[in-house]
Amino acid sequence: MPVKLTNIIPKFRAVLATANLSKKNAAAYIKAYTNLIKGKEHEYKEGGKELPPFNLPIRTTLQVFDQGRLLDSATDPSPARITQPKSTEYDAYSQIPYEKNAGEDSFFLTTNNFNLVFGVADGVGGWNDSGIDPSVFSRTLTNYITRVGRTQWTLHQTDSLEPSKIISLAYAHMINDDHPLFGSSTITVGSINLVDGKFDISQLGDSGYSIYSVGGSSATGVGNGYDTSNHESTGNVRTRIVSPDHQHKFNMPYQLVGKLPSGRFPHKSLPPKNGLCFEPVDPISNDKLPPKALEFKSTISLGLDTPLDSVSSSYNLEAKDLVLVATDGLFDNVFNEEIESIISKHLFPPSLSKDGVSTNSSSHSLESDIALIANDLVMAACLNYLRSDLESPFSQRAKQAGYSFRGGKPDDITLTLAYLLPTIPNSKL
Repeated sequence: MPVKLTNIIPKFRAVLATANLSKKNAAAYIKAYTNLIKGKEHEYKEGGKELPPFNLPIRTTLQVFDQGRLLDSATDPSPARITQPKSTEYDAYSQIPYEKNAGEDSFFLTTNNFNLVFGVADGVGGWNDSGIDPSVFSRTLTNYITRVGRTQWTLHQTDSLEPSKIISLAYAHMINDDHPLFGSSTITVGSINLVDGKFDISQLGDSGYSIYSVGGSSATGVGNGYDTSNHESTGNVRTRIVSPDHQHKFNMPYQLVGKLPSGRFPHKSLPPKNGLCFEPVDPISNDKLPPKALEFKSTISLGLDTPLDSVSSSYNLEAKDLVLVATDGLFDNVFNEEIESIISKHLFPPSLSKDGVSTNSSSHSLESDIALIANDLVMAACLNYLRSDLESPFSQRAKQAGYSFRGGKPDDITLTLAYLLPTIPNSKL
């Protein structure tokens, strides 16, 4: 049992928002919107009629954590499509209803003592050509990671977690359960210790992360991310860290793999019960793993990636630091300068006081600002990938690799956004 300490007051509280949009749902909405205004162009251009609101079906969620507890938020949901989960943990298959166009991304959130653990996974779409649904793998992976993350043992209640260990244990349990699970996925897992602001993150593949400061704070630490603290910032938002590329070569990210299909495989690998993801056969217990399970020797012998290939980093966060973890659907389509601009638009000025407390006199709060940032980042990524005349981060990397490509890259977009504020004892945001 962890050593429990009384009267612990964490240094930080956190606002965490998530946002998701699948490329299929985006395409379906855009088609419906186009049909709605088709043939009526003259009414809008010459008649002065306003266009119908353009609201992409972005699913945005919001939670607030203070002193190790989930708080009810006073957020006005009207500025964005914001839902407030009642549980302190959730993952994509509970937040994104399983449907034909749900997409291949997944995300999760859980807590362990004073640690806020969250991340994203991106099922590799190439498996569709073999009749395999990649979303089953990414959702199963985040399902196992959620369970391991919330039960990971620590000696002290205030200890930080190791995301690389969480990924290793979750993957070992998943493949040891011997599900008929095919496909592969990238994975990025982060953990913020709200007691001291320590942020640990482990990245495998091209789902990445970045850290921003609002109004002068500074994330420091030892990691593999690129330190951009000296670059020219946008307003009062400054990028501190940008995660490194983690690919074997262009458009070939590191990834965790399930079973390999033999011969013809004409049917999708849908789980038999809920159609969403596989569940652990038994309650997660590390004692049930085979000896040396975390060495992944059989997987390595096949030349496949394992959690041992993940890149881990650690940073010390301060109040008003903002952590962004997202699938490549965001980072392939939105330059960092645009991300900074979107953050600045909502957070500074005038919505933050000198102490990082909302002073915005508008009808929505700081929590809404964080949710709106998440919503607008997904919106920007989608609008950018619709343009063929646009230079994008993906098109730049394609050219560097010798390919002729212009415009954005259509993809599912999923992100989590964590904003740290100083703890105010006996109060809420």
